[in-house]
Amino acid sequence: MDEQLNGGAASIETVGHQLIKKRDDMSKRKSAPSEVAGSEGRVPTERELTFLNEVFPKDFIDIVLSKRDLFAKFKGAGYELANIPRAVMSSIDLSAPFRQGLFLISHPKRFFGAFPDMFRAFGSEDAFKAIQESIARKPTFDLMRKNRLALTEMGKMLLAREERFMSSWAEKIPLAGRAIRASGRAYTGFLNKLRADVFEDLVTQADKLGRDSRNNPKLTKEIANFVNIASGRGDIGKLQRAAVGINSFFFSPRLMASRLTLLNPLYYIKADPFVRKEALKSLFVLTGTTGTILGLAKMAGAEVNLDPRSADFAKIKLGNTRIDLLGGFQQYIRSASQFITGTYVSTTTGKETVLGEGYKPLTRLDILLRAVESKEAPVFSFLTDFLRGQDYAGKPLNIPKEVASRFVPMAIGDIVDIYKDDPSLLPLAALGIFGVGLQTYQPSARSAIANLYAQRLLSQGVKSPSPKEVADMRREIINLKQRGEEGDEGARHEGVALTQEAMVKGILTENQAQALWGEKAVTADITMFQTLSAKEQAELLEKFSKDDYLKYIKYAKTGLQKRPPAGEEIVPTELPEGSKEPIPASEEITHLPGQE
Repeated sequence: MDEQLNGGAASIETVGHQLIKKRDDMSKRKSAPSEVAGSEGRVPTERELTFLNEVFPKDFIDIVLSKRDLFAKFKGAGYELANIPRAVMSSIDLSAPFRQGLFLISHPKRFFGAFPDMFRAFGSEDAFKAIQESIARKPTFDLMRKNRLALTEMGKMLLAREERFMSSWAEKIPLAGRAIRASGRAYTGFLNKLRADVFEDLVTQADKLGRDSRNNPKLTKEIANFVNIASGRGDIGKLQRAAVGINSFFFSPRLMASRLTLLNPLYYIKADPFVRKEALKSLFVLTGTTGTILGLAKMAGAEVNLDPRSADFAKIKLGNTRIDLLGGFQQYIRSASQFITGTYVSTTTGKETVLGEGYKPLTRLDILLRAVESKEAPVFSFLTDFLRGQDYAGKPLNIPKEVASRFVPMAIGDIVDIYKDDPSLLPLAALGIFGVGLQTYQPSARSAIANLYAQRLLSQGVKSPSPKEVADMRREIINLKQRGEEGDEGARHEGVALTQEAMVKGILTENQAQALWGEKAVTADITMFQTLSAKEQAELLEKFSKDDYLKYIKYAKTGLQKRPPAGEEIVPTELPEGSKEPIPASEEITHLPGQE
């Protein structure tokens, strides 16, 4: 036994399979810990311990863990600490079904049949244990273990946990810890039940087709792999050895791998015909169900965007709240569409912008970097923002606020955002609790003004400036500036007036105008606001928060006489159709890191 246990991962797994049926006997052996972690042996790796965790009782694993060297203990403590914020943010909800488990909605009996077990697991430790024990009694349990079906735990072994709850320390936080563990039990219990039931159904179906699953290891392995991927437990390949570290950097690396795999045509091409058919069925069911719901929502009067280059693609918009039904697929489809086409579409004006063109343009590299940043774990997303000096939306960094936001459950954040924006939409918060994506954000004062102005131009049939008009106006402004610098005050006044017109038409930005004329240039937002009727101004101001209202009234009234303090300038972000100025990345932000 000593020789086998000290012979590496393969030997430990071989012995483990032999011991599963004798678990109770082995757990009583006092010498068992020393066989694995004795003074003459070596302490098993994290991967090996994860496997032994399935065989031996908790006390055995605790003894082995206590024999790790000091560096290993410090590393483990670091991982525990780094994962606390994510565990907190993922708590107080029941989000497994429509987040990780969504792709398996093609098995409605199993999908919805796991809900009662999830509710019971949330409320009771015994109910969670009952789920695990019922799975272990299944006749296909040996096939599940042999083919590495992802049946996760709630113990100290981080690799054996669901990645959203990869911190046992979070469960020890006073008061909040109980809610965090309850959420982890519900999350883990639902996914384990769903995976085990679907795996058993598929094995049974394969047997009925004459595939003889018990004597076809390649097929059963592919079935287990499909169930894992479809339930958000993607294969990270050779990175598995560094899974805990990667999980500390990204919010849900296995979910990322899952979604990217299911969007990859090669996965379906290479799959066993039986698995391919099942995977395609699940894909078509998800696509068809989503399309039906979006169609019904549009018929009911909700806004639905079907342009994959827009941040609102495939979302239902009710007021300022967006409902994302795609369980983490939408962001990859959007980023790929923007990257491939070289364009993106504004969520407010519908304006198409070409990547790489205009002043401070958004590029394909920016698209990739934003996609990565949006998937960062809470600790690393904070470090990214700190080093950049701005938050994810490009606003000045408020460190206390950013730290606090990483210790607020996302479900609670959704409820607060909806309540602040429109309390009548609070029932939507129930969708977020079960894993449906919710984002609530108001257009800023500056973008609301610019958007309303653009709509007014279009409704009046005002044509966008032609390329020739743009070139002529810019040439004339430069000419007037040169004459003004030579002492021609009349040319200077004319140049300022022409610059204001160019800003309203979207030909120049405020920064460009200030570079030309300094502090005397009028912001495009104020110019736009002053062109609106009293009714339009009132309608617009009703959309603002109290702070925005007071700030804008102050600046709109002062106009030329007084500029906003540094850092509070009202800068145009949404320009009339035809402008070459790209919409800043902040206007396309729809969520905080980890909420996808």
